[in-house]
Amino acid sequence: MKKKLLIFIALLLSVSLIAGCGGGSSGSGSSDTAQNSDQTSQNSDQTSQGAGQGTDVSGLGDKLAAAYIDMFEGGKYYMKAKMETEYSGQTQEVAQEVAVDGDNFASISSVGGQTIKMIIKDNKMHMVSDASKTDTVMPVNPSTETSDGALPDAGYTYTGSGTAELLGVSHQYEEYSVAGGGTVRFYFDGSNLVGFESASDGVSVQMEILEISGNIPAGMFDIPADYTVTQM
Repeated sequence: MKKKLLIFIALLLSVSLIAGCGGGSSGSGSSDTAQNSDQTSQNSDQTSQGAGQGTDVSGLGDKLAAAYIDMFEGGKYYMKAKMETEYSGQTQEVAQEVAVDGDNFASISSVGGQTIKMIIKDNKMHMVSDASKTDTVMPVNPSTETSDGALPDAGYTYTGSGTAELLGVSHQYEEYSVAGGGTVRFYFDGSNLVGFESASDGVSVQMEILEISGNIPAGMFDIPADYTVTQM
């Protein structure tokens, strides 16, 4: 099983753990949505300008997604997003932060006031709960786990473009097949990246992008030394 699948399963596990604790929507309303949209446009513009310089690693030329795929293939990025997931017949909005730096991976998933942090480093996966001050550790086999990102880090092939809905809003998209199977759609507002839809093995996940860049916040890969450790 490749690490990208392991990561996807871990993300679903962390979401299911915190979604099971309940909690409604934050009631942020349309003003927060508009603010997030403005932030998305600003961050996407900065990312496109920065990542678009130098060598086109992905070989996709002037495609809108080229700068972002270059970032994934470069193996270092930070992404803040929100998504919807269904748990026990109820739809929950999940806030997600993801950081990738080489072999290190971190994800912070939050819903209904509950948060789970998942970190992969030094060939171990850590499920960290600040609420219970626990660190559940599972081994990761480096000989079989070969992909390090929340999204595939290589093997994108452009397959087409069109218009479709992302979380209820119509956007232009570019679609790519990825090595190992599955597809990824990049959704845009003009040239600004506003979201992803990743589909693999019959499972589809949509994410609205709030921030994406090559700058990883300090502490994303830190594990508190005083938490209770459980080895799996």
